[in-house]
Parts: sequence; C-alpha cells; structure tokens
Amino acid sequence: MLGIPAALRADAEIEAEYAGDGSPVRLSVEGGELRGGAAGFVYFPLPLGRWYEDLIFTWANILLFRSEEIDGWCEGDSAPRGEALTLTWELSKAWYGDRLSPGYRDRTAEEVERVFGSLGLTRAFWRP
Repeated sequence: MLGIPAALRADAEIEAEYAGDGSPVRLSVEGGELRGGAAGFVYFPLPLGRWYEDLIFTWANILLFRSEEIDGWCEGDSAPRGEALTLTWELSKAWYGDRLSPGYRDRTAEEVERVFGSLGLTRAFWRP
C-alpha cells in the first residue's frame, strides 16, 4: 500500500483496513514522510527467498495488522506465521523508491540482501 507513493515520490492519502478485524485505517504520506497516528504491523507470510514461488499468494498476504491479531489470524487461516514489522515507510522507500527510474533493472540477490540489511533486516528470513 505504501509502494505506490514511494515509487511516485508523491504525497498520498491511503485508506485501508486492518486484516484482523476489518477496521479502517488511514495512512498519509506528506513531503516524503509517513504522517499521522496509524500504527500496526505489516505481516509477511513467507521468507524473502520464497516470495517468487507464488507471487500472487505472497503479495495478497502481506497484510496490515494490529499486533495482537496476527497469531490468531494465522491459526484461523492455517497460514504460515511468517514475520511482522512495524509499519515502515523506510522499507517502502528502499524497495520501491527507484522502480520508476529510467535505468531500473531487477536487483541481484546481493542487492536485495543489501537493501534489507540496510534496514537491519539481516535474519535468514530476509535473505533471498
């Protein structure tokens, strides 16, 4: 949900829902920063190295939750526990910020590891 304003480098108002209970949440990007009081955790169902095995499943299941909802949702949907990060604009900017550049090309495994590592995501889960 934050990938589009990160790629466009544009302000945005995003209306979304928390996956666990469907309650609304509003995210605002202004002047290159995430604003407002929206809180939550972004849930990643699969380790980075497995994302491309089934991109539709991966992207459809990267969801926004309140912290207390993730475990119950995973159990109820028989979903893998995966990892959860606090809502992070920095990850969106690092991952999508150059996608519309004229010279953009897919990242190598080493470049992917560098992007995630620059944000402190160095555990095996975040390695290609």
